[in-house]
Amino acid sequence: MCAEPGFVNVPDVMLDRLQKAGKPGLHKVDDYSRLYMFCPGKATWYPEMAELFEQCRVAIETGHLPRMGTIDDQSELFAHVYPDFVERWTTRKYYRTWRDVIEFTPKVLEQIGKMISQMFGGK
Repeated sequence: MCAEPGFVNVPDVMLDRLQKAGKPGLHKVDDYSRLYMFCPGKATWYPEMAELFEQCRVAIETGHLPRMGTIDDQSELFAHVYPDFVERWTTRKYYRTWRDVIEFTPKVLEQIGKMISQMFGGK
């Protein structure tokens, strides 16, 4: 599917069935991603999309928009995409952080337990 041209590589008649069944045919970047009817990596085939992604990332990380002024002074595409990008990027970052906390916490508690045990003569 990723090698096929275009962005709609799943026929409409199959889309509902695939979504309900969680079957291959729809692509996800990770567990927190939306489902796509195409390989999301295809966006990198288009330099203007890669540039837009880069502008959004720089803006969210630095707080500086690509052009001087407000959001109204930016390109129409950036102004349209950026608010959704911020919401989705922030949500994904939040979920990734909690995933890391959930994976890391048992290891920390185990080590604390070992330290306490050693403090009181246990092994």
